[in-house]
Amino acid sequence: MSGQRRYAEVSNRADHVTLRRGRCAFYFFKDESPPFMMRRLQEIRIPAPQFAVALRESLTQGYGRDDLRADALAGLTVGIVAIPLAMALAIASGVPPQYGLYTCIVAGLVIALSGGSRVNVSGPTAAFVVILLPITHAYGVGGLVVASLMAGFILLAMGWLRLGGLVQFIPHR
Repeated sequence: MSGQRRYAEVSNRADHVTLRRGRCAFYFFKDESPPFMMRRLQEIRIPAPQFAVALRESLTQGYGRDDLRADALAGLTVGIVAIPLAMALAIASGVPPQYGLYTCIVAGLVIALSGGSRVNVSGPTAAFVVILLPITHAYGVGGLVVASLMAGFILLAMGWLRLGGLVQFIPHR
């Protein structure tokens, strides 16, 4: 059994069987043969999250002093624009400006460490003000934090489940 994966049988109903491996559940109908079920289970691969992909890619391709100077200048330029914008968006969302600074710093670090591309553009988005302001007025800063965490967990779950392909079903017009 050294090379085989173990599955826990969660339910055995009249028409189907549910097997669980880690956080994933797999449903099989009773009329499927056991070898077919095992082939289906072996085909399923759960991708492991990768962090700092762009950083590792840059370091393996050679990162020199000129690259550091160019990146520092680009970071300074973005900081000059993004920090006041983050503060303004915090005020427009109904919270004190220091929350905009916290968001700008934390989001910048998280995006830099989890981003998968060297050309990834991220920053504060003014379009969310119309969503955040009513939440702040109705539930306060605590409600805003809870709503933000819920949205983040939903995005993480959708990324982990590889649901990005569903974007093709959103109409362009």
